[in-house]
Amino acid sequence: MSGSSVIDRPVSGSEPARWTVSRWWAPIGGLVAVTAAFASTELLAAIGIWAKVFSPASSPVQSLANTFITLTPEWLKHWAITTFGTDDKLALGAGMFATIAVAALILGLVAGWRRPIATVLMVVLAVVAAVASITRHGADPLDLLPLLIGTAVGVAAIRYLFPSPVGDAVAVGPVVAVVAVATVGTDREPAGGRIAVGRRTFLRRLGLTGVAAAAAGVAARYIPTGASARASRAAVVLAGVSGLS
Repeated sequence: MSGSSVIDRPVSGSEPARWTVSRWWAPIGGLVAVTAAFASTELLAAIGIWAKVFSPASSPVQSLANTFITLTPEWLKHWAITTFGTDDKLALGAGMFATIAVAALILGLVAGWRRPIATVLMVVLAVVAAVASITRHGADPLDLLPLLIGTAVGVAAIRYLFPSPVGDAVAVGPVVAVVAVATVGTDREPAGGRIAVGRRTFLRRLGLTGVAAAAAGVAARYIPTGASARASRAAVVLAGVSGLS
């Protein structure tokens, strides 16, 4: 079986249907899990900002982007301005997303080997985002609630995509997988620590989690923030005034 397939080798002769996740597919699983964490956090933050429950600091993407730009060396900022002109912040933001993507790929690679370590890495990534959020101007401890829930979603996604033999019969979807978080002490992993899962099961879970994450991310983009809502109302008023004149 080639290394580019979803499966590498059987875990044992007694379980021919169970295979270890390929090292080529494990990073993709990590990318999907981290995307699910950030997308769900952004959706909750957008709803909270729209409802005036949270401040803009509750958005980890915006908070990380501001922090990333602030910590970027001056020579790199100058290069971005010289090279990209008015799109310099866009270029720096792309660099931030690339950094997160690399971290997610590494997380997935680790998850295919030792899932508990990958869970710790997810929490570390959340702590970095939390620091970026709470240090923003006007931030409130309540603004960390979306990130806290998003981190739980990310951990559940790791357990859903990289299940142990005991948890397979329980987790039947991204939402139900949250229940599996409470069973961390009872799970058993295959010999050697490699996570085992059926090929079709892995691809199905990967697709379901990816679609759910994409839907949450798109929905978050379409929820108006307080500033955009005020701008829309102002545009309507100006249009009305122009029509009367």
